[in-house]
Amino acid sequence: MDVLEEVQGDLDEAFEVDVDAVGARRARIRYWKEVLLFVRFHTVRGRRARASFQPAMTLNHIRGAVRAMRKQKLITTLNVAGLAVGLACTLLASLFVIDELSYDAYHEDIDRMYRLNGTFDDGGFDGIAKINGPWGAVAAAGHPAVQAVARFTFFGQTFADLVGEKHSLQGGMYADSTVFDVFSWPLVAGKSEDALRGPGRIVLTETTALRLYGTIDVLGRDLLLGGTLPVVVSGIMQDVPDNSHFTFPFLVSMATYGHESHDDWWRWNQYYTYLKLAPGTDPEATARDVSGVIRANLPADAAASAGVMLQPVERIYLHSRQFREIAPLGSAARVWTLGSLAVLILAIAALNFLTLSTARSGIRSREVGVRKVLGAGHFGLVRQFVTEATVSLATGGVLALGLAVAVLDTFNELTGKAFTASDVLSLPVVLLLTAVVLFLGMATSMYPAVVQAAARPVHALRGQAQGAGMIRLRQGLVTVQFAVSAMLLIVAGIVSNQLRFIETAPLGFEREHLVAVPFQDNGINARADDIRAAVQSVPGVESVTLSGNRPGGGDWGIPVEIPGVAPEDIPGIRMLVGDVAFPDVYGMSLAAGRLPSPDHPSDRDQALLVNQEFVRQMGWDDPIGQPVSMPAVDRSFEIVGVVTDFHFRSMHEQIAPLMLFAAPDNWYSQMTIRLRPDASQETINAVGSVYARFDPVNAFRFTFLDEQFDALYAAERRVGEQIRLGSWFAFLVACMGLFGLATFTAQRRTKEIGIRKVVGASQWVIVRLLTRETVALVMLSLLLAIPAAWWIGDIWLSDFAYAAGIPVSTFMVGILVTLSIAVGTTALQAWRAARMDPVRAIRTE
Repeated sequence: MDVLEEVQGDLDEAFEVDVDAVGARRARIRYWKEVLLFVRFHTVRGRRARASFQPAMTLNHIRGAVRAMRKQKLITTLNVAGLAVGLACTLLASLFVIDELSYDAYHEDIDRMYRLNGTFDDGGFDGIAKINGPWGAVAAAGHPAVQAVARFTFFGQTFADLVGEKHSLQGGMYADSTVFDVFSWPLVAGKSEDALRGPGRIVLTETTALRLYGTIDVLGRDLLLGGTLPVVVSGIMQDVPDNSHFTFPFLVSMATYGHESHDDWWRWNQYYTYLKLAPGTDPEATARDVSGVIRANLPADAAASAGVMLQPVERIYLHSRQFREIAPLGSAARVWTLGSLAVLILAIAALNFLTLSTARSGIRSREVGVRKVLGAGHFGLVRQFVTEATVSLATGGVLALGLAVAVLDTFNELTGKAFTASDVLSLPVVLLLTAVVLFLGMATSMYPAVVQAAARPVHALRGQAQGAGMIRLRQGLVTVQFAVSAMLLIVAGIVSNQLRFIETAPLGFEREHLVAVPFQDNGINARADDIRAAVQSVPGVESVTLSGNRPGGGDWGIPVEIPGVAPEDIPGIRMLVGDVAFPDVYGMSLAAGRLPSPDHPSDRDQALLVNQEFVRQMGWDDPIGQPVSMPAVDRSFEIVGVVTDFHFRSMHEQIAPLMLFAAPDNWYSQMTIRLRPDASQETINAVGSVYARFDPVNAFRFTFLDEQFDALYAAERRVGEQIRLGSWFAFLVACMGLFGLATFTAQRRTKEIGIRKVVGASQWVIVRLLTRETVALVMLSLLLAIPAAWWIGDIWLSDFAYAAGIPVSTFMVGILVTLSIAVGTTALQAWRAARMDPVRAIRTE
């Protein structure tokens, strides 16, 4: 095929010359005569030999690529910089995606590991992650398909007392002795089958053992937890890998756990229960069988709504939507958002490279013609163009590694990760980068190379190698680039608008100047009144309340009974538990009835507040005086007031029916302090000093409630920031390509510009001429971007029960910014071309 093209090109060129010299008929005779004379065996054999692959030729192509890059410094810089940005984004996003997808994958039998969740529907959740103790220990363990069951429950804040030296510990858990039969957590000391068997036994992680003792050789040592609980170190385990959906510093044997409702089938749903099933087991059938056993052990009124489901452990971190999760989880949406952003930016960089390649091919058409006349074959030319493209991409890849390392700290802050430079420069990442570079080298250079190499020499020498197809391709690439960029910019505006809405929307209570202080020592409960009075006396403190939970910090769910109302007609109700000062401290508004008061001594035990949503779902006209009982906790109440609806969870969820009541002091785990508006840091320090008198071991911790509510949307903020930065990166890369394309256009039309100026065209006319095509392409890109951005934004907003909508102004800003950036980039080069000396322009060849 190479020989045919070379011979045909030479003969066609000679034919056109002969037509002008001797006429068409005699030119055809000469043409066929030359064809017959040219076909010789040694000619064909020699040309085939020269078309074979030669490493020296590839090296020569590389040298040529380097010379071309030096010769066209501006275009090379734009190309390589755009590629470096796109590849760096891809590398960093790949690290994030790979890390997120790796969670819990290290377990040996991860495909057979499940968590037993309760079938509980509340506020859009799929179920509840915490269940009662016997549901796993008895019901699941008795099923023949279940090979092992392990339960966890939180140990709570404590301290380790070592010969008078106290060390704070937090995040520990009680666990069954079978935990190592389910999870692949190796012990470095002790026996896994016995480490948590029996009461008073503790397993430390290596890091915890080193922090407490300075060594891991501590088997058999005694340890006092919280000043009252003696345990013996029965095992040392490797640290739980960071890519686990929950971690802990120590495990205490479940036999040590002494809660009075530990074995209750209905009262105490505080256990995270994990199973390992036998190979080939149907998890849905197993869940149905276990649910049947559970219902058989429950009261008739509770059995109807009870049940369990099996959730694969490998899907928990990214896909779980359970209530009361064991730890904060990731999000598949975040993974695909960041991954998609990186792919889009890389695609824009690749399209940018292809756009400049097609534009540059027009300038190099004469070079191609000369090479073909001198004997260059089709394959050799294609190989030359592909090699040159790969060299540019490889240069961009090397710069991408450096750029990724340089912005790693910012990326970690953006994603909440802790990647290091060694992660970026690891062998798998380098291999991935190499594969991407090679793929892009072929994908972005093959078409321009084939078109150029297939051009006839006579057309190439005349600069006519490019056809309408190449021009249309270049226009399509520019349109796609700016459509993607504009879409990302508009979506970023939609996300930012929603984040502003949830930050400024009223919650229904006064969250400013509220400080939440968790109790880290359970012994404080016995002196609850004392600590409340001591904090209340601190200058700058307005009021104090004790509670078991708080808005934004975890509401509770307790089954209720209402006389005359069937259980199935009672909506799912959430509870906030605080003393009688709780509504006042939080600044809740009263819609009907009254608030609990110290003036009514019975309010401490019997007063119940409900919200408007509860009254609405119950269909009551006057709820005041209605009795409500909670058999699970042996409490009976009477509704004394209705509070105005307020957001006690994030705006992802509808406001649910709510009850507020007081409880015994041993239910309280925190206090909330309302500061005076003029309070300073000295007030916080004084509160910390008071707290230290009641808990001298644990450091004073506090949280401003407005910051806590803001933290509910931390993931959304990260996504919004990622989209915002991604849109600007996309614009940056797209504008690099457009700037280079405008440069090529001005160079190609230099003589035309000179002639137009000579005949009287103004600089404004020249600028308008050179930017007219860009405006048309960008307008077309906006027509594609607007519906796509609206669709994506609508999907994102659908995750919020309370959304700000999509304002028209967001689209208008996106349109104006896109047009301004695109037209401004082109107009800059057009203005420079329009100011050129017309005489110099006309002389340009």
